[in-house]
Amino acid sequence: MPSRRRTTPSRAFRRELGARLPRDYKELAAAYGPGEFCDFLTLYRPGALSEWVDLTGPVPARLRTQLDAVRAAGARHREGPPCATEDLLAMGVTGSGAYLFWMTRPREDPERWPIAVSERLGAPWFTYRGSLTRLLVEVLGGTLRVPLFPADLLSGGPSFTASRLRGRVPVTEEDDRPPVDTGTVRAWARANGTDIGDATGSSEAPRSSPGSPHRRT
Repeated sequence: MPSRRRTTPSRAFRRELGARLPRDYKELAAAYGPGEFCDFLTLYRPGALSEWVDLTGPVPARLRTQLDAVRAAGARHREGPPCATEDLLAMGVTGSGAYLFWMTRPREDPERWPIAVSERLGAPWFTYRGSLTRLLVEVLGGTLRVPLFPADLLSGGPSFTASRLRGRVPVTEEDDRPPVDTGTVRAWARANGTDIGDATGSSEAPRSSPGSPHRRT
């Protein structure tokens, strides 16, 4: 009886997205496994236990949808992505809510894919003309400063913490509840003897974006 060919993560990626993974990324993922660099940067992986950081899961597509929505809203005062939204593939997220993307052109040559970093899908964008491994080597070696990363990123030295996740974590449905009126909350608090100042001037409570790793790795 012929043996069945095992589906590897890279084959799953190619089947799902019609492209090969960059060679350096495959070597990096094999060497380190799932986890965080400097307790800050998480790389997406094909078939990751957490769908929030699954390269072939729903989050990369959701991020492209959000970017399209920003463009459709006519946000001309904001700097747009450095390439077509359809060519952006999310492959990493930071603890501050910045996303790392491959710019997947030319599609047939992933070794030439540049990298783009965006802070919460808005301006400014940082672009890097090199591989992911080279970016990490320069950032963790202190020779490259990414403006969207904290200045004290290396205060504890370069490090990698392996993920302790053992079970599957699915992506939950989008939060469709109405925004919280913080003015009402402050009024209630004052009526009960507590004064809560308005530090942001916003009438809506912030919501987390898909892919933020603080509760999903």
